[in-house]
Amino acid sequence: MNLRKHLCRTATPQERSVFSGGDWRFEQGRGANDAAAAKLARWLFRGLRGGAGRSGGTGGCAKPRASLTVLYASESGNAEGLAIKAKKAAQKHGLDARVIDMADADMGILANAKNLIVYVATWGEGEPPGRAADFYHALMSDVAPRLDDVRFAVLALGDTAYTQFCATGNAIDARLEALGASRAADRIDLDLDFAKQAVEWTQGAPPSLRRPMRRR
Repeated sequence: MNLRKHLCRTATPQERSVFSGGDWRFEQGRGANDAAAAKLARWLFRGLRGGAGRSGGTGGCAKPRASLTVLYASESGNAEGLAIKAKKAAQKHGLDARVIDMADADMGILANAKNLIVYVATWGEGEPPGRAADFYHALMSDVAPRLDDVRFAVLALGDTAYTQFCATGNAIDARLEALGASRAADRIDLDLDFAKQAVEWTQGAPPSLRRPMRRR
C-alpha cells in the first residue's frame, strides 16, 4: 500500500495541507496490515497539524508563569492566612506561587526565589515567632547568601502596645536589601486592625513583582 496516495484520499483538507508541505517517502512493506498503517499515519498527521499550529505563534504553548515564593512567620496564624491569600492574588497576575512556613525554609530556598513576599509577625519584645527562629537567625548571620537576583516585598505584623513594634519584619526587610535583593514594594507595618490594609497591600504586591527589575 502506498501511504502517500491513501492518505491524500482520506485526509482532511487541513491534513493534506500539512502533508503536502513535507517530503514524505514512506511506504508500507509487503504483507503489512493496511488498516493499521493507515491508522498510524493519520495519528502522525494529527500530531503534525497540532505542531503546525504551535509554530505559528497563535496556537502555541502558554508562556511560562513567573515563580513567586511566599514566606511567612506566624505565631497566631494571621501571617499564615495572609500568605495563603497572597498565593491566590498572585495566580490572578500570572505568578506561580508557593507558600512556605519559615519553619520549613532554609537559605537555599531563599537564594532560589526570584520573587519573594514575606509575611512576618513580631512576638513578645521584638522576637520572631518561635517556629521561625532558626531561619531568622540564619538570615541575619554570615551564612546568608547574596540575593542580587531576588525581588521582594515585606508585610510586618505587630502590636503597638509593645515598644519593638514590627521589629522582626523591619529587620528582615533591611537584611534582604543588604544582601542585594531589590525592593518591589514598600514595606508596610500593621497593627492589630490589619485586615483591610493587608488585603490592599496583598493585591498590589504581585503586580509590582511583575515589573522589570531595575539594576542598581
